[in-house]
Amino acid sequence: DTAGSPSVYIERDGKLYLLYGDTTVGRTINISSRPVVSGYDGTTFYADATADMDGSMYNVKAQFALVDGKWKVSGFEVGDSDNGTDSETETELPNADLAMDILEDFTLLDSLRVGMVDINLEKEITNTIVDGNGYEYVYYKVSDDYANENFKNAVEDIKRWVDSVVTGEANENLFKSIYAETESGKPAMFKEIDGELYYLFGLREAPFRWFGEPQIKNVQNGSFDIVVYCHAAEESNMVKDLIVHVEKDGYGWKISKCEYDESSLRAFTEDMIGNVNSID
Repeated sequence: DTAGSPSVYIERDGKLYLLYGDTTVGRTINISSRPVVSGYDGTTFYADATADMDGSMYNVKAQFALVDGKWKVSGFEVGDSDNGTDSETETELPNADLAMDILEDFTLLDSLRVGMVDINLEKEITNTIVDGNGYEYVYYKVSDDYANENFKNAVEDIKRWVDSVVTGEANENLFKSIYAETESGKPAMFKEIDGELYYLFGLREAPFRWFGEPQIKNVQNGSFDIVVYCHAAEESNMVKDLIVHVEKDGYGWKISKCEYDESSLRAFTEDMIGNVNSID
């Protein structure tokens, strides 16, 4: 019991009972923005976000602690209501930390897209699929422990995760192949085969290899660009800019398009590695 409210679960005569129905105390909490992490010290950290609680928007803060090798919620606070506030204040404004978070998601998605990630694969268990042109694709089984922990509903969960990070052209033309065959016939990187999750492991094409500190440019009310450096494949000592376009989606940000600025081709210099972040 808390503050006079009954427990949702009780045990009687060795059996577990649930307080079911409209009398249940509490509100449904649906996180609606990308969490902002702070205060990480190796054993604890905080996550701030905006949450929809029974139709009203609130700022919420959760504290996590590392207990017996697992992260557990150790505290939770509900702040002021966000109802009626300007939409710009409900979404984290473009900043260097946000740009790096987006680039980290982008890098993981890109690695999955080209077949670079060894995600606990049972490499002795394979399944070969032959396409209409007679080309063979060898899929490796994802370990049950990894699949059950990260993708309980297999490809459906993978698609939901990709959709939470990217939108528009970036999803349809670049990252869709992570979870579905594309219209051009490019195979999906993840497949469910006989109820098991498989991954098309092995480098299939060149990934985006970016480096340097992100520069934030073209900041608009609902969009901004992240600009980083990439080595030009045709010239080992030449670099060009990779532009990651980001758009506001609800209370968070999603990658909408990725492209090279071919006009930016120039010689690599050492100061590019530590380029100072700028916003304009």
